[in-house]
Amino acid sequence: MARTILPFGPQHPVLPEPLHLKLTIENEIIIEAVPTLGYVHRGLETLCTKRDFNQMVQVVERVCGICSCLHGLCYCEGLEQMMGIEVPRRAKYLRTIWGELHRIHSHLLWMGLMADAFGFESLFMQAWRVRERVMDIMEATCGNRVVVSVNVVGGVRRDLSPAQCQWIEDQLKICEKEIKKLQGALLNDYTVKKRTVGKGILTKEKAYQLGAAGPTLRGSGWAQDARQTGYAAFGELGFEPIVEYDGDSYARTAVRFRETLQSIDLIRLAIARMPAGETAAKTDAADVAQATAAAEAHTQNWESIVTFPPRRRRPIWTSRPVTCPSSPRASPRAKRSPAWSSRVAKCCITSRGTAPRTSSGFVSARRHSRTSRLC
Repeated sequence: MARTILPFGPQHPVLPEPLHLKLTIENEIIIEAVPTLGYVHRGLETLCTKRDFNQMVQVVERVCGICSCLHGLCYCEGLEQMMGIEVPRRAKYLRTIWGELHRIHSHLLWMGLMADAFGFESLFMQAWRVRERVMDIMEATCGNRVVVSVNVVGGVRRDLSPAQCQWIEDQLKICEKEIKKLQGALLNDYTVKKRTVGKGILTKEKAYQLGAAGPTLRGSGWAQDARQTGYAAFGELGFEPIVEYDGDSYARTAVRFRETLQSIDLIRLAIARMPAGETAAKTDAADVAQATAAAEAHTQNWESIVTFPPRRRRPIWTSRPVTCPSSPRASPRAKRSPAWSSRVAKCCITSRGTAPRTSSGFVSARRHSRTSRLC
């Protein structure tokens, strides 16, 4: 049968972020999708060298708005380990609560978009209706609905009062009831199962080879979760990962659904066991200087092990054409401008076969040839 290769992306109205796929279609069936990587590079590594480590907490949270709290938590814990900072136990429990709220928000968003992808609009709206309540909890306790910015190096910015904790538990009780109502449509509906069971199978071996992570990995039979390392307060909550073994779209959906209910239980347990105390480590100037020196030594040791290839400087292209003074394209008003004399000098140099100068040096040969052609 005839096969057709269609490009999809990188900019598409359906996509929340840039994505480029080469779709191989046989009749009306997509039999292969090959992604092109690298469209979401934002230069965060270079920005880290130009900003203070405290300023980077807010930048790291914007890597992904859906789970921004967990990105900031990972960054802060990495710095705290390098600097030898002991985080108060109450701060660890607060991080766990807000991190799991973000996990619920992320999974509900994913399940709603999955329902929308195959036309189940009512299920999409119901999932996002529950998600709105979770985002209201984050706004009431952190001041923002998505990028909450509660993590700092050494602890958290905010605290929860007993009244707030009770209110969170009341709201989660409503969320749990509403989420369980979605189970019949999300996991037991004939139409949903017809489109997810046996579709997009990722075997256990393939998941390992491709470096899958999160619910995608656990949906292929791997009982592996970063929370098993005991970061934040997970080491004191008896966490166990949720695993499905079929490796298809239905298994990955089931993992996310069950993890949503598990996160509600973890938040309740964290609120019940959260100790009193400080929410951030207290340090003086000497402690900060010593911790910074330790972090810099750790970084130098890391740079001696990991090396990066040198980056080539790319020429900067301009879309504005360079016009010769003798060209009919030059307007009389432009010729009277103060900057016109420098343009005339550059063009005269061009006419003698030398590349014109700019404020940053000589322009490229490609632009030079284009200048001569326009003249």
